[in-house]
Amino acid sequence: MAANKKRNLTIDLLKFIFVLMIVLYHSRRLVVNDECTPMFVGGVFVVEFFFLTSGYFFARSATRKPYIDGESPGVDTGRFMLHKISGFLPNYYVAWVIAFAVKHIYSAPVSGSTLLDLANGIWELLFLEMTGIGNGAYIVNNVTWYISAMLIVMLALYPLLRKHKDTFFYVIAPLIVMFAFGILYQDFRNLKKPYYFINGLIMKGTIRAFAEIALGCMIFKVSEGLKKIRFREGARWLLTITEILIWTGSVCYMYGHPRDMSLKMEYLLIAVFSVGLLITTSGVSKLADWNWGGRFGQKAVAWLGAFSFSLYLGHGYWCQVFNGLSIAQGLSYWEKLPRYVAISLCTGLVIMYVSKLLRFFWKKNGNAVKSLFIHDPEAA
Repeated sequence: MAANKKRNLTIDLLKFIFVLMIVLYHSRRLVVNDECTPMFVGGVFVVEFFFLTSGYFFARSATRKPYIDGESPGVDTGRFMLHKISGFLPNYYVAWVIAFAVKHIYSAPVSGSTLLDLANGIWELLFLEMTGIGNGAYIVNNVTWYISAMLIVMLALYPLLRKHKDTFFYVIAPLIVMFAFGILYQDFRNLKKPYYFINGLIMKGTIRAFAEIALGCMIFKVSEGLKKIRFREGARWLLTITEILIWTGSVCYMYGHPRDMSLKMEYLLIAVFSVGLLITTSGVSKLADWNWGGRFGQKAVAWLGAFSFSLYLGHGYWCQVFNGLSIAQGLSYWEKLPRYVAISLCTGLVIMYVSKLLRFFWKKNGNAVKSLFIHDPEAA
């Protein structure tokens, strides 16, 4: 079934749809004088889907990664984190450079000095913004908090998962989910404002990441069990209908509900996402047998899944400066919206393909570049 192949194309398509929803959610910044209700005002909760999905693939990767004889847990964790970070590069940095340029071309430096802004941006470049270091000084690409929080959580959870796998899935992860969500619910009743520093200890967005990535790990464990069950045809059709209703219903809900009303439902929405992700990743529904229109369709959906990361990185700064651009002057929200989406899509394409070129260059010339700085006696 498709779920057993290298890529889960349903997840790829959902990633693109949900990133597009984030782009449209941020279009609320284009609204002037409450002229209308912007699109996907509940799209703020799409991040929950990505944390859950990240947790699922994190657990899958950690459990399937082979052990190296004699390697310490610390070295094993370090190798995993370097591999994880390298997967974001160079897209992350290409997007950062574009964001820095856009903000300083179309608005004044935050600190009054471009060089000082550049220096303050170092914490974001090091994926440390969600530790609290330098927070508030200057955020260049405002959507990267998700990546920082995810890396912090994975750094903490990876050695536990590797060394105490069963204890992690059956004890540690459930406790993290219960206590982290309990803190968020009792102290805040909502999940927004990730940069809020809780009691001088931890960012709110990091607790959110702990809860949802741990829940994603639990989804992986249950999903692996579901794959071993042979469901009857009627049961598979029932699961298929449930899967379709969950994803289409979630999109419709986040489109049609005001943000404040959606906040009352966000914990239920996480539960709904969890059930949908469980069905989708386990491949137990009939959608797992769909061939997506053949080889061309499969490649197209896989491309959309890959493109979604660059689109996510490439839109956040445009919504912040868009109302000040000449192409937006005198226009209504609905007239500005297609222009904003178009420039976000184009920026995503630039990030994606410039990054591909940089990877190709490094593959061909990386050793020569390193030799300019590092002496290798064996190469002499």
